[in-house]
Amino acid sequence: MYGEVFQDELDARREGLGFPNEVFETGSDGASYLSNNIYEECAGDDELFAIGFKLFYMQAREPGARTAWRYLMHHRNLRIVHLTRDNLLEAFVSFVEARASGRWLSEVDKLLRGAPMHVDTDECLAFLDQIYSYRGWANQAFCQHQVFELSYERHLIADFGSAMTQVQKFLGVPPLRLPVLLRKQGTAPIETRVINFDEVRRALRHTIHAIK
Repeated sequence: MYGEVFQDELDARREGLGFPNEVFETGSDGASYLSNNIYEECAGDDELFAIGFKLFYMQAREPGARTAWRYLMHHRNLRIVHLTRDNLLEAFVSFVEARASGRWLSEVDKLLRGAPMHVDTDECLAFLDQIYSYRGWANQAFCQHQVFELSYERHLIADFGSAMTQVQKFLGVPPLRLPVLLRKQGTAPIETRVINFDEVRRALRHTIHAIK
């Protein structure tokens, strides 16, 4: 399992490979990279049961790289694990907190608490609209694939072990007991983490993202 092979930062792409391999170069062809360096590279390895990587909606969108999406859509034998957030506002607040702190991951044995922060309502609404739009696009683009819908809140947070068992069954790989390596960074109620929560609520009131 690779990480984010199309991440914006070159160092992050190297880290996403996990071992020496050709890193995707900005401006090169995304489809060729996947074919030659991700799937074809490992095709003859009898010890591998599956090959995969992590791809966010907004990654591989620039010229050259974007052919990766066409490659994935064309190969309908690929199985897609579609990880989503039920609460997009929570996702945005977590993103802003991580951006401010520079901490994008939290290990299970480390508890980190940040100070409440102000949220830009225009940026928030733009983020929510973008993710909502991308999610609809992805559902349509991969409607001919086998897709496993995985909810961050209802599956990973609620019962990680059961979720991983279901994912491995879907992928057709021998089941392993997988440990939880990362923890949810924002555990406090969102209204205590956002200074201007009432303002955010009002800004979203007449949208599809309205807070219930």
